[in-house]
Amino acid sequence: MSLINSYAKAILEATAETSKKETIAIIDRWLNELSAKQLLNKSSEIIFEIAKLDDKNEGVVRAKITMARKLSKDIISDIAKVITKRTNAKQIIFTEIVDPSIGGGFIINFNDTILDASLIGRANDLATSIGY
Repeated sequence: MSLINSYAKAILEATAETSKKETIAIIDRWLNELSAKQLLNKSSEIIFEIAKLDDKNEGVVRAKITMARKLSKDIISDIAKVITKRTNAKQIIFTEIVDPSIGGGFIINFNDTILDASLIGRANDLATSIGY
């Protein structure tokens, strides 16, 4: 377990059922400890890890969809169903990015999974399969 993951777990557990005032005090002590150990530069990574752990605990999956053009709500809904089926998530939170350079289709990133249904991805797969 990494230092960042250890701090994130400890903070999440320490603040799990505390009041706002107690949570602020815990975060203040944590920041002082990081500062004393000259690890303050790691705070954003720790906060990111806390968010990931909290999402996991709450059954939330964050997914990034890179698409050549804006997708319809029906297609986004279908994508959410696929992710929910694979992950048993209670909620899917999407970040949508329009990137015409992928040629068409979309690329979905969630957890440690990449689903590439883009035109450029298929062209690359074809080139690889024929040894180009």
